[in-house]
Amino acid sequence: MKPIMKKLIQLCRFGLVTGLVALFAGLVGVHAQWPSVPPTNPMAQRNAMNLMLNQIKRFQTTTRTAGSYVGGGYRFFGINE
Repeated sequence: MKPIMKKLIQLCRFGLVTGLVALFAGLVGVHAQWPSVPPTNPMAQRNAMNLMLNQIKRFQTTTRTAGSYVGGGYRFFGINE
């Protein structure tokens, strides 16, 4: 009878602690705050997209022509060429 009572008491304690944790977690009400972003107009979005596309084109051109550089595309900084 004693082992059953010990297990029952442990189960009740566990339930009580779990319930308190759940209760206090709900009462705290901590939520992530997203930074407020000012609304943009279509022209600003179009400019940002064009900027990104230009950067992609530069990157593609650089990687396409890198093999023709001296050293196979590697730049050795600090050494006069």
